[in-house]
Amino acid sequence: MSGLQTLQLKNFRCFESLELDLDKPLILIHGANGSGKTAILEALHYLCYVRSFRALTPQDLVRFGANGFFIKAVFNDQEIKSGWLEKKRHLKINQKNVESYQELRELYRVVTITEDDLELIKSGPEKRRHFLDNALLLYRPDLMLLFKQYRVVLENRNALLHNLQFDEQELEIWTKKLWAHTQKIQQYRDEFCKMLQTSVIQLFQESGFSDYKLSICYIPKQFAESVTEQEFLKQWQSSIKVEELRLRRSLFGAHLDDMGIFFCGMPARYYSSRGQQKLIVLLIKIAQI
Repeated sequence: MSGLQTLQLKNFRCFESLELDLDKPLILIHGANGSGKTAILEALHYLCYVRSFRALTPQDLVRFGANGFFIKAVFNDQEIKSGWLEKKRHLKINQKNVESYQELRELYRVVTITEDDLELIKSGPEKRRHFLDNALLLYRPDLMLLFKQYRVVLENRNALLHNLQFDEQELEIWTKKLWAHTQKIQQYRDEFCKMLQTSVIQLFQESGFSDYKLSICYIPKQFAESVTEQEFLKQWQSSIKVEELRLRRSLFGAHLDDMGIFFCGMPARYYSSRGQQKLIVLLIKIAQI
């Protein structure tokens, strides 16, 4: 918790009011079940990601009987405030409204590990993409605009495909844009996976598990990075376009890719024990830090 000095909660989960001094290199939290240990960690997580790691909506975080919650932390002498009131999020740094999450991530970064993180191995590609993008944007907050642009392009292209009467030229324009943004995102994701792989291997060796082999790699669903735009368009026209028109959605792009986690050369999802899966997740999170 380096840099974190104080935390204040109001009407958050079970706390009507709580103030903590956290200006120490190591903090241990103990207490009876239901006393709010996880809620404290959840508040610290919320300040970074503006969402909970266990609740679906901010309303779920509000103390029973209250109409909103408030979180304030001082981090490296910078004040961060976040809250939920009248169905609206509020986020400020040093009394100024935050214009983009990039501002927040450049100041305050949190890596959280919970039992649900086993889904990183046990679940499908969506969970791994979610982890990968969160980890990448924590490492490179400046990439947030790229991911935002990608979502806009994907939504516009899907909207066009959903409309059976559309201009072929317009579809090709959005197709090229989606491919171009995919190429950039795939490059950054691939580089980050290689960094994670290097760090995890080192952690395995330092922890005395050098006999085990763990590999992390990026797996594009369609088209390798080396494909040119012309080659891509040719493949799209011949093998994907018809199916996209039938299903009315984009069947290529960074939103479909996966992060492979292999244990001793085999998919960790199927060929590692629960204990080994916990070890893998823990080392991936430490490597992320």
